Parts: sequence; C-alpha cells; structure tokens
Amino acid sequence: MREDKLGGKKHGMVLIISVGKKGDKDPAHVADLDEKKDEEKDVKKATVDEILQEAKTMRGAGDRMSADKFENTAQMMQRPNEFEEGLQRRFSQPAANLLNEPDISQLLYEEGKESPDYIEAKGDKEYMGLSTDDRKKFLQLMSQMSRQKQQIPDLEREGEEGLARLKEEDPTKYFADEPFRKAWEFLKGY
Repeated sequence: MREDKLGGKKHGMVLIISVGKKGDKDPAHVADLDEKKDEEKDVKKATVDEILQEAKTMRGAGDRMSADKFENTAQMMQRPNEFEEGLQRRFSQPAANLLNEPDISQLLYEEGKESPDYIEAKGDKEYMGLSTDDRKKFLQLMSQMSRQKQQIPDLEREGEEGLARLKEEDPTKYFADEPFRKAWEFLKGY
C-alpha cells in the first residue's frame, strides 16, 4: 500500500498512514465492506408497519411510484402470515370442529399429519365416533392443509427478497436515513 497526502490547505495537511502488507485492501474500502455486511443484517429489521408508514408519507408527498413500491413490499412481507391464517380458517378449524374440539385448531395446524388425531383417525375407522364421511373429511382437511403449508417458506423468501430489493433501490433514501431516525427517536425519549 502507499501513503497518500490529502488536503493542501495553508493551515495544514492530512496524512493517511496505512498499516499492512502491500496488496492489502484499501482501508477506506474496508469500512465500506463492513457497512454492507451490517446493511444485509438490517434488511430483516424493517417492519411491515414502518414500510407502510413510509408509503403513506410518500403518497402524501405526491411520490406515488415510491409509495407503490413500499406498499407492494409490505404486502409481500405480510403474505406468509395471511396465508397461514387462511389455512387455519379453511382447514384446521373445520377439522377441529369435526372432532367436536374447536380449541385444538392451532394444535392441529402446528402438528399437521404428525398429529396423534390424524394418525389415529387414519388407522381407526371408528375414531372418536366419527361417521365414515366425517372421518374422510377430517383426513382430507388435514392432508390439504399439510400440502399447502409447504408454500409458506417460499412466501417468506419472496418477502425477504422484496425487502432486500427495496433496500437496494431505496428510492426515498428511507433505509439510508434509518440510523438518523433511530438517533432522533432516542433523543426524543429524553
């Protein structure tokens, strides 16, 4: 590495002294790499509410295109939760109702085909006194729910990728200003 002189004003000069072997990374750029790593970690920290608030602000300022980008990203981030709620509403709740135990809906959703109720109903034709049609309906609901649950990781990945793209584009410099906003919020607390 070499030493560079910067400045040149009458009142003084700035000298950068580099430490390291010849060929090491330029110290000015090493800091940039660290910031990029930190930014990648921060991508997941933005919440849907924060993104929607920024979209509202942009829409109020007349920047419809940026507002649409923020709203679309927020919708992508919400999709997995909405999808899970829909699965519970369409499959696990009716399955729990067939067993006359509506309180176990969440448990049936979490366990899926590994649920003791599903396993026993599959092997026992008279499980819990269910009619043949109700038993078949219960097994179908649980099977359909398990198949559709497999889409959730893809939806989560799409939301994360959408947020990463938005952060990369950063049309409103929202993410670039984030440290200043956090500092301001901290100071407002005093």
